[in-house]
Amino acid sequence: MKINCKNCGKRFDHEKHGGTCPKCGTVQTAGQYAPSELSNAYISMSASDTEQPNANLKQEAKASQTKTTPRKKTNPIVTVILLGAMVLTAVIPVLACHFVNQINADKQTMETFPETEVYTLNEPIPTDNTDITLTITEAIIDTNKKLVAPDGYEFLMISYHVEDKTNPEMTYVPYAISSGVKPYLITQDGFYLRPLASYSLRDALELNYEEARELGVSDYFDYPDGVLYFLVKENDTSALRLNYHHTDSSDYDAVQTLERIIEIENLEVRR
Repeated sequence: MKINCKNCGKRFDHEKHGGTCPKCGTVQTAGQYAPSELSNAYISMSASDTEQPNANLKQEAKASQTKTTPRKKTNPIVTVILLGAMVLTAVIPVLACHFVNQINADKQTMETFPETEVYTLNEPIPTDNTDITLTITEAIIDTNKKLVAPDGYEFLMISYHVEDKTNPEMTYVPYAISSGVKPYLITQDGFYLRPLASYSLRDALELNYEEARELGVSDYFDYPDGVLYFLVKENDTSALRLNYHHTDSSDYDAVQTLERIIEIENLEVRR
C-alpha cells in the first residue's frame, strides 16, 4: 500500500520499500497512521488491484466477440421456394404417368361388349373393307406324324381364306385383318385357346420360313390361304371365336378397341 512519509511527505509504497522512505530514509510503521489513513490506503490498493483484472476481462470479451463469425439468417421465402421445387420435381413425373395411363385406360374401356355375330363354315365374313371377306373353310384333325400330341390331346387345323374382290391375286392380307382379327378356339368347358405360335410349328414340322409361308402356317390371319393350329383335348372343340379390333394409330401408342365378336358355332371337325 502507498503511504505518505511523516518526515518529508514523500508518497511511496510501504510494502515495496519495506516501510523506509526512499527520499529521506525515515522508517515508517503502521502505528504511525491513523485508522482513516489506513482505510484510504487499503481502498486505494483494492481499486488498483481490481481495475486491471476487470479491464482484462473486458478486452477478452471484446476479442471473443470480434472473432465469432455472425450466423447468417436464412430467408424463409427462399426456403419455401426450394422445398416447393423439390416436391414438384418428385410429384410431376408421377402425375404425368398416371395421366397417360388413365387416357389409355379410358380408350380401352368398354361399357358393353358388341353383340356376337354368328357364322358357319364356308360363309364369307365381311370386314371393314367391303371388298374383302374372311372365310373359315375347314376344321380337321392333323395326322402328321411329325406332330406328336400328348395323351388325350389332338392337333386341330383351322383353314381360312381371305379374298379381295378387286384383287383376286392378292398376295398379302391387309393389316386390319392380319393384326386386328384375333382367333380363339372355344372348348366345350368354355375355355379360350390361342393358336400355336408359328415359330414353334416351323420347328416341329421341320419347315423353313419360306416353306411355312407357302403352307400358310401362322398364329394369325397372315396369308390369303392359311392354317391355324390348336392343341386341344380330344373331342373338346365347341366353336371358333374371332375378336375383330379397330386399331387407332393417331397417337404414339396404337390403341385397339374391340368392335366385333364373330363366332363359328357348331364347328364340324373332320377326322
